Amino acid sequence: MMPRLAALLVLLLPGAVRAEPGSVTIRLTYEGYASGLHALSITSDLTLGSDGYRIAMSGHTAGMIGFLYHARWRTVSEGTWAGAGIAPRLYDNAGTFGGEPRHVEIAFHHGMPDLLVLDPRDDHEHEPAPVGLADPSIDSLALSALLIRQVANDGTCGGRLTTFDGRQIQIVTLQSRGPEMLAPTDRSSFRGAAERCDVNGQVIAGFERDDPARTRTILHDAMWLGPVVAGAPNLPVRMNATTRHLGHTTLYLTGATVIDGGTRTASKP
Repeated sequence: MMPRLAALLVLLLPGAVRAEPGSVTIRLTYEGYASGLHALSITSDLTLGSDGYRIAMSGHTAGMIGFLYHARWRTVSEGTWAGAGIAPRLYDNAGTFGGEPRHVEIAFHHGMPDLLVLDPRDDHEHEPAPVGLADPSIDSLALSALLIRQVANDGTCGGRLTTFDGRQIQIVTLQSRGPEMLAPTDRSSFRGAAERCDVNGQVIAGFERDDPARTRTILHDAMWLGPVVAGAPNLPVRMNATTRHLGHTTLYLTGATVIDGGTRTASKP
Protein backbone atom coordinates (compact mmCIF):
# COMPACT_ATOMS: atom_id res chain seq x y z
CA MET A 1 0.00 0.00 0.00
CA MET A 2 2.44 2.63 1.15
CA PRO A 3 4.93 2.52 -1.75
CA ARG A 4 2.05 3.31 -4.14
CA LEU A 5 0.92 6.17 -1.95
CA ALA A 6 4.49 7.33 -1.44
CA ALA A 7 4.83 7.76 -5.20
CA LEU A 8 2.55 10.84 -4.79
CA LEU A 9 4.17 12.28 -1.66
CA VAL A 10 6.97 14.81 -2.00
CA LEU A 11 10.00 15.63 0.08
CA LEU A 12 13.21 16.59 -1.64
CA LEU A 13 16.53 16.68 0.13
CA PRO A 14 19.78 16.76 -1.86
CA GLY A 15 21.80 13.80 -0.62
CA ALA A 16 25.33 14.96 -1.35
CA VAL A 17 24.29 18.60 -1.57
CA ARG A 18 22.72 19.23 1.83
CA ALA A 19 25.19 22.06 2.55
CA GLU A 20 25.02 23.34 -1.03
CA PRO A 21 24.78 27.12 -1.29
CA GLY A 22 21.39 28.07 -2.62
CA SER A 23 19.50 25.13 -1.16
CA VAL A 24 16.36 25.57 0.91
CA THR A 25 14.70 23.14 3.30
CA ILE A 26 10.94 23.23 3.79
CA ARG A 27 8.88 21.14 6.19
CA LEU A 28 5.59 20.05 4.62
CA THR A 29 2.72 18.33 6.42
CA TYR A 30 -0.22 16.48 4.92
CA GLU A 31 -3.39 14.84 6.20
CA GLY A 32 -5.08 12.11 4.19
CA TYR A 33 -8.75 11.07 3.97
CA ALA A 34 -10.35 7.90 2.64
CA SER A 35 -14.14 7.49 2.33
CA GLY A 36 -14.47 10.77 4.22
CA LEU A 37 -12.49 9.49 7.22
CA HIS A 38 -9.14 10.77 8.50
CA ALA A 39 -6.69 8.06 7.43
CA LEU A 40 -3.09 9.35 7.25
CA SER A 41 -0.67 11.86 8.74
CA ILE A 42 2.50 12.73 6.82
CA THR A 43 5.52 14.90 7.68
CA SER A 44 7.97 15.82 4.94
CA ASP A 45 11.22 17.77 4.93
CA LEU A 46 12.00 19.19 1.50
CA THR A 47 15.34 20.63 0.42
CA LEU A 48 15.95 21.74 -3.16
CA GLY A 49 19.46 22.04 -4.55
CA SER A 50 20.87 22.67 -8.02
CA ASP A 51 22.65 19.29 -8.28
CA GLY A 52 20.34 16.69 -6.79
CA TYR A 53 17.50 15.67 -4.59
CA ARG A 54 16.78 13.47 -1.62
CA ILE A 55 13.27 12.45 -0.64
CA ALA A 56 12.65 11.51 2.98
CA MET A 57 9.12 10.85 4.20
CA SER A 58 7.62 9.57 7.42
CA GLY A 59 3.99 8.87 8.14
CA HIS A 60 1.42 6.71 9.81
CA THR A 61 -2.21 5.73 9.50
CA ALA A 62 -4.58 7.68 11.75
CA GLY A 63 -8.07 7.78 13.23
CA MET A 64 -10.40 4.82 13.10
CA ILE A 65 -8.65 3.57 9.98
CA GLY A 66 -5.36 3.58 11.87
CA PHE A 67 -6.99 1.55 14.61
CA LEU A 68 -8.17 -1.04 12.06
CA TYR A 69 -4.99 -1.05 9.97
CA HIS A 70 -1.88 0.28 11.69
CA ALA A 71 1.06 1.33 9.56
CA ARG A 72 4.11 3.47 10.31
CA TRP A 73 6.94 3.99 7.85
CA ARG A 74 9.89 6.07 6.67
CA THR A 75 10.93 6.29 3.04
CA VAL A 76 14.07 7.83 1.52
CA SER A 77 14.78 8.43 -2.15
CA GLU A 78 17.81 10.29 -3.43
CA GLY A 79 19.47 11.02 -6.74
CA THR A 80 20.66 13.76 -9.07
CA TRP A 81 19.12 15.96 -11.72
CA ALA A 82 19.88 14.68 -15.22
CA GLY A 83 19.08 17.19 -17.92
CA ALA A 84 15.30 17.55 -17.98
CA GLY A 85 14.92 14.36 -15.94
CA ILE A 86 16.33 12.69 -12.84
CA ALA A 87 18.80 9.92 -12.06
CA PRO A 88 17.88 8.06 -8.85
CA ARG A 89 20.63 6.55 -6.69
CA LEU A 90 18.89 5.01 -3.69
CA TYR A 91 15.43 4.08 -2.48
CA ASP A 92 14.86 2.82 1.06
CA ASN A 93 11.44 2.08 2.53
CA ALA A 94 11.14 0.60 6.03
CA GLY A 95 8.30 0.34 8.49
CA THR A 96 5.54 -1.76 9.98
CA PHE A 97 2.41 -2.46 7.97
CA GLY A 98 -0.51 -4.26 9.57
CA GLY A 99 1.78 -5.40 12.37
CA GLU A 100 4.37 -6.84 9.95
CA PRO A 101 7.85 -5.27 9.59
CA ARG A 102 8.92 -4.68 5.99
CA HIS A 103 12.04 -3.28 4.37
CA VAL A 104 12.97 -2.57 0.76
CA GLU A 105 16.26 -1.06 -0.40
CA ILE A 106 17.20 -0.45 -4.03
CA ALA A 107 20.38 1.02 -5.52
CA PHE A 108 20.11 2.50 -9.02
CA HIS A 109 23.01 2.53 -11.48
CA HIS A 110 22.28 4.57 -14.62
CA GLY A 111 18.60 3.70 -14.30
CA MET A 112 19.19 0.01 -13.63
CA PRO A 113 17.82 -1.10 -10.24
CA ASP A 114 19.75 -3.41 -7.93
CA LEU A 115 17.45 -4.86 -5.26
CA LEU A 116 19.65 -4.89 -2.14
CA VAL A 117 17.01 -5.72 0.50
CA LEU A 118 13.55 -7.27 0.18
CA ASP A 119 12.28 -8.33 3.60
CA PRO A 120 10.24 -10.40 3.70
CA ARG A 121 10.86 -11.91 0.29
CA ASP A 122 7.20 -12.89 0.11
CA ASP A 123 4.76 -10.38 1.59
CA HIS A 124 1.80 -12.68 0.77
CA GLU A 125 0.18 -9.81 -1.15
CA HIS A 126 2.17 -9.56 -4.39
CA GLU A 127 3.50 -12.00 -6.94
CA PRO A 128 7.30 -11.78 -7.47
CA ALA A 129 8.40 -9.00 -9.81
CA PRO A 130 11.40 -9.80 -12.08
CA VAL A 131 13.82 -6.91 -11.55
CA GLY A 132 14.96 -7.11 -15.18
CA LEU A 133 11.59 -5.82 -16.34
CA ALA A 134 12.35 -2.54 -14.55
CA ASP A 135 15.38 -1.61 -16.73
CA PRO A 136 15.54 1.35 -16.89
CA SER A 137 13.33 2.81 -14.17
CA ILE A 138 13.02 5.26 -11.31
CA ASP A 139 11.75 4.49 -7.84
CA SER A 140 8.13 5.27 -7.05
CA LEU A 141 8.90 8.16 -4.70
CA ALA A 142 11.28 9.84 -7.15
CA LEU A 143 8.28 10.31 -9.42
CA SER A 144 7.34 13.28 -7.24
CA ALA A 145 10.75 14.86 -7.78
CA LEU A 146 10.33 14.45 -11.54
CA LEU A 147 6.94 16.16 -11.51
CA ILE A 148 8.29 19.10 -9.51
CA ARG A 149 11.18 19.44 -11.96
CA GLN A 150 8.93 19.30 -15.01
CA VAL A 151 6.49 21.89 -13.71
CA ALA A 152 9.32 24.16 -12.50
CA ASN A 153 11.09 24.07 -15.86
CA ASP A 154 8.20 23.83 -18.32
CA GLY A 155 5.07 24.82 -16.43
CA THR A 156 3.55 21.49 -17.35
CA CYS A 157 4.10 17.74 -17.03
CA GLY A 158 4.07 14.78 -19.39
CA GLY A 159 5.80 11.59 -20.48
CA ARG A 160 5.88 7.86 -19.98
CA LEU A 161 8.26 5.97 -17.69
CA THR A 162 8.70 2.88 -15.54
CA THR A 163 8.68 2.85 -11.74
CA PHE A 164 9.89 0.11 -9.38
CA ASP A 165 9.40 0.02 -5.60
CA GLY A 166 10.78 -3.46 -4.92
CA ARG A 167 7.33 -5.09 -5.06
CA GLN A 168 5.68 -3.74 -8.20
CA ILE A 169 6.76 -2.54 -11.62
CA GLN A 170 4.46 -0.01 -13.26
CA ILE A 171 4.26 1.84 -16.53
CA VAL A 172 3.30 5.39 -15.61
CA THR A 173 1.87 8.00 -17.97
CA LEU A 174 2.00 11.67 -16.94
CA GLN A 175 -0.44 14.14 -18.46
CA SER A 176 -0.98 17.83 -17.78
CA ARG A 177 -4.52 19.02 -17.16
CA GLY A 178 -3.55 22.66 -16.85
CA PRO A 179 -4.20 24.99 -13.93
CA GLU A 180 -7.20 24.42 -11.67
CA MET A 181 -8.63 26.57 -8.90
CA LEU A 182 -8.67 24.74 -5.58
CA ALA A 183 -11.46 26.07 -3.39
CA PRO A 184 -10.92 26.77 0.31
CA THR A 185 -11.39 23.78 2.59
CA ASP A 186 -10.85 23.29 6.30
CA ARG A 187 -8.74 20.26 5.40
CA SER A 188 -5.99 22.28 3.72
CA SER A 189 -3.90 25.39 4.25
CA PHE A 190 -3.78 26.02 0.48
CA ARG A 191 -6.30 27.56 -1.85
CA GLY A 192 -5.90 29.08 -5.29
CA ALA A 193 -4.53 28.07 -8.69
CA ALA A 194 -2.49 24.84 -8.95
CA GLU A 195 -1.14 22.90 -11.90
CA ARG A 196 -2.84 19.51 -12.19
CA CYS A 197 -0.83 16.49 -13.35
CA ASP A 198 -2.63 13.20 -13.92
CA VAL A 199 -0.60 10.12 -12.98
CA ASN A 200 -1.93 6.94 -14.56
CA GLY A 201 -0.17 3.71 -13.61
CA GLN A 202 -0.49 0.22 -15.04
CA VAL A 203 1.11 -2.70 -13.19
CA ILE A 204 3.15 -5.02 -15.43
CA ALA A 205 4.75 -7.17 -12.71
CA GLY A 206 4.24 -7.78 -9.01
CA PHE A 207 0.48 -8.19 -9.37
CA GLU A 208 -1.64 -8.28 -6.26
CA ARG A 209 -2.59 -11.89 -5.76
CA ASP A 210 -6.25 -11.10 -5.17
CA ASP A 211 -6.57 -8.86 -8.25
CA PRO A 212 -8.18 -10.83 -11.10
CA ALA A 213 -8.02 -7.85 -13.49
CA ARG A 214 -4.20 -7.70 -13.45
CA THR A 215 -2.88 -5.69 -16.43
CA ARG A 216 -6.36 -4.44 -17.32
CA THR A 217 -6.33 -2.31 -14.19
CA ILE A 218 -5.13 1.28 -14.63
CA LEU A 219 -4.78 3.40 -11.49
CA HIS A 220 -5.90 6.97 -12.12
CA ASP A 221 -4.20 9.32 -9.67
CA ALA A 222 -3.41 13.03 -9.72
CA MET A 223 -1.22 15.69 -8.15
CA TRP A 224 -1.80 19.44 -7.91
CA LEU A 225 1.28 21.67 -7.59
CA GLY A 226 0.98 25.25 -6.40
CA PRO A 227 3.01 28.13 -4.91
CA VAL A 228 3.74 27.36 -1.26
CA VAL A 229 6.99 29.17 -0.35
CA ALA A 230 8.45 32.23 -2.05
CA GLY A 231 11.59 31.39 -3.99
CA ALA A 232 10.75 27.69 -4.28
CA PRO A 233 9.11 25.92 -7.23
CA ASN A 234 5.48 24.88 -7.09
CA LEU A 235 5.03 21.97 -4.67
CA PRO A 236 2.30 19.34 -4.24
CA VAL A 237 -0.65 20.87 -2.41
CA ARG A 238 -3.14 18.07 -3.03
CA MET A 239 -2.78 14.45 -4.14
CA ASN A 240 -5.13 11.65 -5.10
CA ALA A 241 -3.86 8.08 -4.76
CA THR A 242 -5.30 4.59 -4.95
CA THR A 243 -3.96 2.18 -2.34
CA ARG A 244 -4.51 -1.48 -1.60
CA HIS A 245 -5.69 -1.11 1.98
CA LEU A 246 -7.32 2.33 1.91
CA GLY A 247 -8.74 2.55 -1.60
CA HIS A 248 -9.13 6.07 -3.02
CA THR A 249 -7.26 8.51 -0.76
CA THR A 250 -6.87 12.29 -0.95
CA LEU A 251 -4.04 14.10 0.80
CA TYR A 252 -4.18 17.79 1.62
CA LEU A 253 -1.31 20.14 2.43
CA THR A 254 -1.78 21.45 5.97
CA GLY A 255 1.44 23.35 6.54
CA ALA A 256 4.72 24.53 5.00
CA THR A 257 7.58 25.97 7.06
CA VAL A 258 11.10 26.93 5.98
CA ILE A 259 13.43 25.28 8.48
CA ASP A 260 16.73 26.03 6.69
CA GLY A 261 16.74 28.94 4.29
CA GLY A 262 20.32 28.56 3.02
CA THR A 263 21.02 31.46 0.71
CA ARG A 264 17.50 31.19 -0.75
CA THR A 265 18.77 31.56 -4.34
CA ALA A 266 17.56 28.27 -5.77
CA SER A 267 14.24 28.97 -7.47
CA LYS A 268 14.22 25.77 -9.53
CA PRO A 269 15.31 22.20 -8.80
